[in-house]
Amino acid sequence: MIIGYLFGRKRPEDDVTCASELTFELHKRFRQTMGTEICNVLRPFQFKISADPSKKESGNCAQVYYMGAKLTAEVILRAREICPLCPEISFPV
Repeated sequence: MIIGYLFGRKRPEDDVTCASELTFELHKRFRQTMGTEICNVLRPFQFKISADPSKKESGNCAQVYYMGAKLTAEVILRAREICPLCPEISFPV
């Protein structure tokens, strides 16, 4: 969603190449890092990485969300390297 907000269309005739390339790159990196992007496959993964399976937070998706957010930030910060058509952005937006 944030890639679309930062790099998506503002008008119907705008080019979507940048947002499409960044989204593709994000999916690729997530798959490489986590092994899949399919939730029901990732859910059992959470039980394996939990320090103590008896704890309430065991099996939650916090690690998956964390990795998704981390990879998204990396892609956004390297947007111009990934797709030279992406506009320069400055923070805060």
